[in-house]
Amino acid sequence: MKVFPKIGIKDILCVSLSGDNLKFAYERVSPTHRELVDLVSYTIQGLSDEEITKSVQSTLNSLKLSSPEVIVMVPSHATIAKNIEIPSLDVEEIKEIIDLQAGRHTPYAREEIIVDYINIGAYRENYTKILLIIVTLSVVRRQIDILEKAGLKVEKVYFSSEMIAQFCSQRLKLGQKNNVRTLIHIDANFTDFIQMIKGEIVFVRSIPIGRQHFINEPERYHLRFIEEVKKSFETYQSEDIGPLPEEIILTGSEKEDGELQKLLSEGV
Repeated sequence: MKVFPKIGIKDILCVSLSGDNLKFAYERVSPTHRELVDLVSYTIQGLSDEEITKSVQSTLNSLKLSSPEVIVMVPSHATIAKNIEIPSLDVEEIKEIIDLQAGRHTPYAREEIIVDYINIGAYRENYTKILLIIVTLSVVRRQIDILEKAGLKVEKVYFSSEMIAQFCSQRLKLGQKNNVRTLIHIDANFTDFIQMIKGEIVFVRSIPIGRQHFINEPERYHLRFIEEVKKSFETYQSEDIGPLPEEIILTGSEKEDGELQKLLSEGV
């Protein structure tokens, strides 16, 4: 007989509302075990927010979830990501400078944006390299509103590219070496081009090509995709962010992996 079988067990629901797709990842966590229970994806093209809310409620019912911890993912194509240098090494001073200067990197007013950053490390004397992440408040608020109307309370909001990099680093056991690796993650309509060190991103660029483009017009978009990857490498190098990567890791859309691996090895 199991006594208090659910003590210490936590249900986590990760939600990504990105463009034409609504995706869920349901994970169950206990003190001794983590289990990915289910993955769900819907096409929401042309749906109203009310209809999307009903899809969320339907998913909760099918997964038999009542009060999970909810995490929202903000995709890279919905953000502004810039590598900048801050003339300070002090953590609190860096935060203050970023808060004051963030508005210069976006056409939106300061009260319309959410700002965060990843500290890449010291650079030259008294300078710190920063990956600045900016997202409009309306993008996050819309997702929270839809989920709250479905009966969910959002606990955290994460930058999806950062989580993808950390997950791949852990799963592939890339270790803590300072080697740079390129992670190319293909989604339905977009691709994340990520440079990472020790599982942490130091550069990210969103490419507006994904699995659907390869399915509809493979020859045309394969060539465009390779050109976009080249452009991403050139931008990374021109900004002097770090050394060249040792390898490219391709994730996401499985059906195109073999063909893209060949094209990337030949064209990049």
